[in-house]
Order: sequence, then C-alpha cells, then structure tokens
Amino acid sequence: MKNITRLYLTVTLLIISFFSVQSQTLKCDSIVLCLTGYDHGTIQWQQSPDSINWTDISGADTVFITVLANNNTYYRVYVSDSTCNAEYSDVIFNIRPAAFTQQEIDTIFNDTSTVAMRVMNIYLQPDSVILRTSSISIPVCDTVTVERLRARMRKTVIQQQGVGIAAPQVGILRRAVYVKRYDKPGYPFEFYLNPRIISHSDTTFLDPDGCLSVPTGGSYPQWITQTYRWIWVWVEYNQMDGTYKKEKIIHQFTSHIFQHEIDHLYGVLYFDHDGAKKLKIIASGAGTSMAIGSGNKR
Repeated sequence: MKNITRLYLTVTLLIISFFSVQSQTLKCDSIVLCLTGYDHGTIQWQQSPDSINWTDISGADTVFITVLANNNTYYRVYVSDSTCNAEYSDVIFNIRPAAFTQQEIDTIFNDTSTVAMRVMNIYLQPDSVILRTSSISIPVCDTVTVERLRARMRKTVIQQQGVGIAAPQVGILRRAVYVKRYDKPGYPFEFYLNPRIISHSDTTFLDPDGCLSVPTGGSYPQWITQTYRWIWVWVEYNQMDGTYKKEKIIHQFTSHIFQHEIDHLYGVLYFDHDGAKKLKIIASGAGTSMAIGSGNKR
C-alpha cells in the first residue's frame, strides 16, 4: 500500500445451507475450524473418511473445533433446535495448505534476504494476471521459505516507502501480508500469514488510497483516488510459528491498511471497490505529467 478487508487454508467448500465451515491454521499439525452463519440451536461436529459415512465427534459442540491437519478427513456440522428443524453445514476437506512450488521457491530464493523483490506492475500484462489472481494459503511449516519471503517482503516495502505489501505484489500467490502498525508505539511493520477479515464496522469512512503496484506519474496516468473503508475490523491470522490469533483493529488508518492488503489476496485492487470515489485521472506523457498527488502506498 502506498504511503499517504477472513483467514483461509486451501479448502473445498460445498455450500449446502446458510452455515459455512472455514479453516485456519493453528500449528503445523493442527487446524481450527470455525462455523459461521450460526444463530441458535445445538451444535454437533461430525467427521467422515469418505463424505458418506458420518460419525459424531465427542464433545465437539461449539462453533470452534481444533483438528489434525490432514487431507483424508471430511468435516461438517449438524445443528438442531427444539422445533425439530435441522441444518447441515457445508462439507470441508483438503485443509492442509499446498507446499511451495519450485517456481515460488526459485522466486523467493533468487537473491539474499537483504535484497528487495520486484514489485508487480498492473500495467504489465504478465504482472496484471498475478495481481488479479486469488492467493492460496501459505504452508507455515516451511519455516525456511517463509522466513526468506518475510525478510525480502520487509526489505521491499521499506525500500518502496510503503505502509503495507502483500505477497502477490512480489509475484507470490500466497496469503501473506506486511502491515505498518500505526496503532503501536514506533509504528512497527508486522508480518501476517493467512489473514482474513471476519467482522467489520457498519460505518465506513472515505480515505485517500494508492498502491505500490499501480505506479503514477511519468508515462503512467496520475490518479487521485479515495475509497470507502470500514472504521474497524476483526482480523484472524497466523503468526510465524503457526499460532492462530484474532484481534480487533480500531485505529482507522491501520484498519485501512489491513483491508487494502487483504484485498490483494483476492485479486482486488483499491479502485475496484463499489463506492470508490475516483476524483481525477490524467493520462500524461513522460516529462509532461502534472504532479497532482496520490494516496499512501500499500
């Protein structure tokens, strides 16, 4: 994000009713499954080896459950109430994130941890394809690769004088972001794996916006753009050791950065938002551009 938005693993979601099961890495060997859309009734989690024969999981009667990370067990939730109405959730499967591909590893390790990565440019066709593609979950257990990616993304966002950056912006379609925490002393950059916005304010505010992957000036168009953003958000994410964490971000600008960076994980750019207020765009040639300003780089 220029300097001036829910946590997913790879899952198969078959929506059967208004309930939805979502997953979140807890540790390298565990996953937290969360039931969303729940209003009332008695909860019973079930598991199956084949999505046909289901058994109840003893004691699993809350919206959260921790299970082993594997790709050979199906999960769903059965919710009943006193009126004899019953609902089954969607079925979730394949909850272990895919390993880094060789191409991803080559990109991450093509230089040392102290060297910035190339930032994707929306005006270049191969880059735009990456920026418009949804990212998949990051395998937190591959600590060597994740650490190199973390270090190089930090170098990149600082070198670009941004306040946030997402892995797709450096060519890695994985769910990882850096956010500058203006709500903490010293405004530290913090790295988040598999972040997801799970709740947000009803109220929005209009804020200047910009992006490291949308260059302005020179031979590029000049943008002055504002977007409507939620005032606060609840976010879930994994820390570097795989630990699951949830927190409410009430600082408006920090909340904006989280929303902007998490958008990138879904292939969304800031000017895509409904209600985005595009104040002005000027197509200008090199050497003739008008310096009319831009938002903060994210």
